[in-house]
Amino acid sequence: MGTLHEDRFFAHRPRNKSDFDYSQWNPLIRHLKNVGELAQSYAVKEMAVIAQYTGQWHDLGKYREPFQRYLRGEIPSSKDTHHAAYGALLARDLNLMSAAFAIAGHHAGLHNLSDLKNMLRNYAPDANGRTSCPRELQEIFEQEGGILPEGLTEPEFVQKAMASEDPLTQEFYIRMLFSCLTDADVSDAIRYSEGKSSLPSPRRLDHDKMIQRLDLHMQELPGGSSKLGSLRNHVHQQCTEAATQPQGFFGLTVPTGGGKTLSAMRFALEHARKHDLDRVIVVIPYLSIIEQNAAIYREIFDDAQHQNVMEHHCAAASQKDDKENNLLSSTRMADNWDSPVVVTTTVQFVESLFACSPSRCRKLHNISKSVVLLDEVHTLPHHLLDPLLSVLRQLTTHYQTTILLSTATQPAFKKSLALPHGFSEDDNVREIITDPQALFRDLSRVKFTIQEVQTSWTELSDHWHTHYRCALGIVNTRAQAKTWYRELKKRVKAEDLFHLSSSMCPEHRMEVLEKVKAKLRDPESRCYLISTQVVEAGVDIDFPVVYRASGPLDGLIQAAGRCNREGKNPKGHMVVFTPQDHALPSGTYKQATEVTANFLKDLASKTTLHEALTDPSTYRKYFDKLFPFLAQGVSTQIQKDRKQFLFRDVAAAAKVIDDEGTPVVVSYGQGAELARKLMDLLDQEKNFKKQRRKLQRYMVTLRPKELAWAKRKKLASEIIPAGPLILASKAYDPALGVCMDEEFSSSHTQAEV
Repeated sequence: MGTLHEDRFFAHRPRNKSDFDYSQWNPLIRHLKNVGELAQSYAVKEMAVIAQYTGQWHDLGKYREPFQRYLRGEIPSSKDTHHAAYGALLARDLNLMSAAFAIAGHHAGLHNLSDLKNMLRNYAPDANGRTSCPRELQEIFEQEGGILPEGLTEPEFVQKAMASEDPLTQEFYIRMLFSCLTDADVSDAIRYSEGKSSLPSPRRLDHDKMIQRLDLHMQELPGGSSKLGSLRNHVHQQCTEAATQPQGFFGLTVPTGGGKTLSAMRFALEHARKHDLDRVIVVIPYLSIIEQNAAIYREIFDDAQHQNVMEHHCAAASQKDDKENNLLSSTRMADNWDSPVVVTTTVQFVESLFACSPSRCRKLHNISKSVVLLDEVHTLPHHLLDPLLSVLRQLTTHYQTTILLSTATQPAFKKSLALPHGFSEDDNVREIITDPQALFRDLSRVKFTIQEVQTSWTELSDHWHTHYRCALGIVNTRAQAKTWYRELKKRVKAEDLFHLSSSMCPEHRMEVLEKVKAKLRDPESRCYLISTQVVEAGVDIDFPVVYRASGPLDGLIQAAGRCNREGKNPKGHMVVFTPQDHALPSGTYKQATEVTANFLKDLASKTTLHEALTDPSTYRKYFDKLFPFLAQGVSTQIQKDRKQFLFRDVAAAAKVIDDEGTPVVVSYGQGAELARKLMDLLDQEKNFKKQRRKLQRYMVTLRPKELAWAKRKKLASEIIPAGPLILASKAYDPALGVCMDEEFSSSHTQAEV
């Protein structure tokens, strides 16, 4: 059978199934101690001891002979070879129910409370039907050098919450403990599979070096002595000064074009240095073009030796497989955000906070001891606001996290019936800008016009062709963008016309933006861009004229941020119009658009539109009017389920987008070639993951009906089993991206905020 080895019990075996040289197998006690050590290092101080023992006990069931026989290939996997329940039983026996949740779910995911109890009742019952961790497992564990401490209790802040009947604190603590365990477990398994003896070291901020690099970048920026440059420098200086304050919630209320991207990073780095924090997490709206900001940060902070910026957005789901020794499982492939700077999306960030799977939760502990920059905070999903604010409080109160709420249109998030966990007057959300109203007034560069009469795409296209050399049009749906683009194409040269939407893969969008910027730099060129809302959240383009279809107020203001952004003209011109094809996405977006129309009419009766829209308090009033109109059913139910520890129900309900869709690889640029290379890398874990990450730039998310249509037309095919699909080239237009037939497209009205 093989060479005997002094270790009797193992956690993992080499991937070569025929290798029975036990000296190459992973001793169980070493794995348990390593996972305990890593979990302890991941946890904040108050929970470090519990995290250590949770790690040491998580694979206690592997001391059972059935599991060891399964590992040797003598018997197949069955209930008798499952191991997670035994460590969970031990934790429960020691009155550490939080650890029991984490251990029981470290492969299958966090269970609902009732399911966990039922699961534990089915393992190791005694003659009277009572279950407990078998004493022989504990004895073997102690003989091998493990420790079973006496009098171990939950952290003090959790005990206080339990005493005051505050289950939400314990609920989120369980998530953090689960994250520490799952990341530690995967990290040590990877260590073993790669033949390394030492444990991985986390990649933390080098505060001084990164601040020096930001300083150098700021010195090289042009236009620092102009009025606009001086205002941006003033914002930057205020962010630097505010960074010395204690951790908690901060607000950064700056008009678009005011330099929030670099100023917010300055605050984050200085604040992290002051409080010795590990990383900066930048969260940008989920369908906006985050590649732009990530590229800026990479240019500043990365070099040939140090990759300090990680970009995580399009989550191409990998095959879910939690069998032992399969390191190409969903857990293995998940990013754990172990990077000094993480640039991610609202979808990734928000849904991870409420997820239950190991792959999605593995990153959670790396949100602690960090600065989180919530960019364009007004776009946070309204239907999840109350649970989200509740969790953000947990992060700032117990997990050494600072939250920066950054936007031009700052909501107050006031406590109310619609937002029970909103901010009260006693809450300290510290505004960084000392006089936001003056800053808005000084940065005003746009004249607003609201057209009262509906207009057709033909009329708009005629007007543009006659009166404008360069103009940006922003509409509410992808179908509208395609229709207007095709109408305008009848009048202008193809090389002067561009389209932008989530129908295009990230690589395509970035290339279009670069072409648009080049056109805008040439004073003799014509440039017309038709876009959905993907262009609104921080995209650095500057048109003299912007037309924006009627929509939510925050969308209108964000659109204005693409108009006269650099102050090259005395005033840019922003036109709000209503197309004859005024299709609006249902739900929150439509409600917000209707509230905006009434709100603007009310403003017009009291003051000028210009004065109102250059006053930051206007946007707080708008959101105060909007929030009571939003459906609270999902939010309320999620909070109820969290209080009852229904982790799986919460994960199913807490979706930023109701219909997430399926990412597919498109035949644009290198997309098809990179996809085909995946097949050759199946047995090369590192290269497979790297290749898959490259593919994100060539993916578009299809909703179920779109995917069904593509399959029916035989336009979508499989690359590898259970891997991403690739879309045929004839379904991807070089200007418009993914194009379904006209009958299908016209029936869809999805917003892209």
